[in-house]
Amino acid sequence: MSTNDPFQLSFETVVAASPMLGHRLENRSSIRTRQDTTLLERWQEASTLPLRSAAQQDAFVVAPLDVLVSREQGKAQFHIIELNGTGIGGVSNMPESVVAAVAASLRRVARSCWEPDSVLLLPVSGKECEESPRLNKLIHEKLIFAEAMQAGLADVGGDADIVTLAGLDSGNQGFREGVSTVVIGYIKDFLDACEVTLDGVVTLHGRRVVGAVNDRFCLNLISNITNSAVTTKTDGTEFMLPLCCEESLQVLGITTEELEELCRVATQYVRHAIDEIPRMESRMDAGHQADWSDLPETVRQRMVPLQAA
Repeated sequence: MSTNDPFQLSFETVVAASPMLGHRLENRSSIRTRQDTTLLERWQEASTLPLRSAAQQDAFVVAPLDVLVSREQGKAQFHIIELNGTGIGGVSNMPESVVAAVAASLRRVARSCWEPDSVLLLPVSGKECEESPRLNKLIHEKLIFAEAMQAGLADVGGDADIVTLAGLDSGNQGFREGVSTVVIGYIKDFLDACEVTLDGVVTLHGRRVVGAVNDRFCLNLISNITNSAVTTKTDGTEFMLPLCCEESLQVLGITTEELEELCRVATQYVRHAIDEIPRMESRMDAGHQADWSDLPETVRQRMVPLQAA
């Protein structure tokens, strides 16, 4: 993955992921190019808040929120109804700087959970229905995640691979001895392929799984419950608007100031959720140094006085 442009994938990654490609993919560039970078930077600054401890950085990647909007006395009221996880689709709606920040967080997390011969899973939604399996039209976005995770493993282990579950199952791909691996596959297929030992260790093709970047997969693995989905033949972009856009805000009846305030509150909410992680206090090392190198310059300048506060 290019450090400057997360949308530039390596040749090796495309070849490795080829068993999962070949169907029609959805290009979100028409949404991405209409995002207003000035508004984006403004809301990034508004939503910047330091964690309680730099040691918490490895516990957090990305938390997109589902928000309902109502109107009371002529003013927009925002209601946070759900904190989503890393199984999100549509990250390519956003400009390069936002996607690069998400990728940098994934790289940091992958680095922190490295073990010799470790396996990180990248489960993708789709194929829920046996009769008419839905192939994910945004699976190419996961390749950005995969390269970031690969880079994090390689930062510690010196080398790392990307393979697909389909390739492992067919024997066309395999694990290299002593090399950590990122495995891409559909949630349904991972649930069938993964094994859980009596002491709670998850394995895939004989390798220990140290993490999975999809919260729904993790819940399904525990409960063995799969979800169904309704499929359509219409591009999602037909029903989308870029949020960082004055025209879109006018359609929604929301002011830039109201959304800026939402950014502040949402970040405080996410920080509270991180603080509530079990045993988080024991993981907060006061000597851990914060890494702000991936933040935009305008945001980074605000972090020193915020941290001091």
